[in-house]
Amino acid sequence: ENLSVLMVYISGYLLSAILLIAAIAIFLGFRQLRCTRVILHQHLFLSYILTGLLWTVSYTQLVIRMEVIRSNPAWCKVVHVMTQYISLSNYCWMFNEGFFLHTIIVHAFSKEKKLLRICYVIGWGKTPRLS
Repeated sequence: ENLSVLMVYISGYLLSAILLIAAIAIFLGFRQLRCTRVILHQHLFLSYILTGLLWTVSYTQLVIRMEVIRSNPAWCKVVHVMTQYISLSNYCWMFNEGFFLHTIIVHAFSKEKKLLRICYVIGWGKTPRLS
């Protein structure tokens, strides 16, 4: 019974990742879709993909195979911290979507590039280099 539930989870995360990668490819493929709003969507989608990937790895390698935990506790801690970070990042990018919409509505003439930098700090905890 637990194996069938695990297979449903894994297939759901796999389908989600495939569709999210397709969405990101569409966003990157069309020049008309290169705007701040879509960049925020791309980062939200990336955080969802990473969450699914890390959940699948941590569950299949750590929860099911207890000998991995006993033989390599440092790796377990790293995977756990990364999983928690990416889960938090999901919520931060959802917040960024709302924050961006609120700011665009309330402050119609704000600088989008500055707002995007703020969203990077909130979503990932750092600012990537913007060319």
